[in-house]
Amino acid sequence: MTLSRRYFLVLAGAGALALALMRASLAQSYPARPVRVIVPYAAGGPNDVMAHMLAAKMSERWGQPFYVENLPAGAGNVGTAAAARAQADGYAAVVVTSSFWINPGLYAKLPYDPIRARWAKVIELAKLKAID
Repeated sequence: MTLSRRYFLVLAGAGALALALMRASLAQSYPARPVRVIVPYAAGGPNDVMAHMLAAKMSERWGQPFYVENLPAGAGNVGTAAAARAQADGYAAVVVTSSFWINPGLYAKLPYDPIRARWAKVIELAKLKAID
């Protein structure tokens, strides 16, 4: 069976429209409840300030509270472990720094696995060049 150009364009357009409508309907349902942003560092530091700025904008944009929870202990390991134990439903996020990758080399036993755990990079807040 050969498709005419017109029929192909109609099918392609209908498919694109269906995908756009599905995406819009999914986007409207999230977030349906408050979102927890875990900062495994002390309040008032640069990570905390950036997390609060981001949470305020996201709350404003999506109409649901994004609240920052500081869990400063164990060189970031305690807060990162809390994020690793959180349900993977999109309602918990964690702000990490290079310690996320450095700590496995410093500590014999970590409460999280940076390689095998289900981590998903959502946004890169800042990038620092250590060496020029």
